[in-house]
Amino acid sequence: MLSLRTRGKSGIYYIRGSVSLNRQTIDVKEFSTGTSDKDAASHVMAQYQMQLHNELLFGPTAKVADVTFSPEM
Repeated sequence: MLSLRTRGKSGIYYIRGSVSLNRQTIDVKEFSTGTSDKDAASHVMAQYQMQLHNELLFGPTAKVADVTFSPEM
């Protein structure tokens, strides 16, 4: 389970914890959300948890499927 905590004077939220599925676990030491808004940080945490959960489900192909390409200008 991931959790939020603040650090520093600016109050930036950081994510830490672990995501588990069956007997596999991914530990998150600390990941910056880049925001001091709690609602936005919670949204980033949910998206990151979903990304890690998909990585546990589908393996390395989940990372490849998550890539977004931008059109050439």
